[in-house]
Amino acid sequence: MLTQIASDLRERFDFAALWFHKKCEPDANSLLDEHAIVDLTDDETRAVKILETLRDTIDAIPPSLIKRDGETSRRYAGIV
Repeated sequence: MLTQIASDLRERFDFAALWFHKKCEPDANSLLDEHAIVDLTDDETRAVKILETLRDTIDAIPPSLIKRDGETSRRYAGIV
């Protein structure tokens, strides 16, 4: 169970970081030049770095905290 929760956290952090990068890709249907490159803002770049740091440090989370988080998630699963 602990491995599954840690893996799920990694995946969520990766997905969130990817979301920022995907929004910078040019949209083929947009009115912008298809070769236009949209960069991340400074705030978005910081957010991506935070997400990547969180992902990379999941192994440092004490197993007792992961276990407690899993129990809390099951208890309140219907609320969110």
